Amino acid sequence: MFENAFKGDNGIIWFLHLPAKATIRIFSLTGGEIATIEHDDAKRAASGQFTGQEEWKILSGSGVPLVSGIYVYTVESDLGKQVGKFVILR
Repeated sequence: MFENAFKGDNGIIWFLHLPAKATIRIFSLTGGEIATIEHDDAKRAASGQFTGQEEWKILSGSGVPLVSGIYVYTVESDLGKQVGKFVILR
């Protein structure tokens, strides 16, 4: 569901094979919500971006780079909810 591509010091995580509309939420292991991404293929297509994917710079909602650790994400859509996890190593 995601792919990691490092760019610069912070890095980027790509969420791939997304449904047309979805909400992606990233959480710390303690359950604190770090970021929310609203995915909409129609908006991406209208702006000339590829559909079915979303990129996330590895930053908190306040723009602070995340520290090394394990993080949990959810992808929610009309098709249901998927839960996964990823690791950041700095």
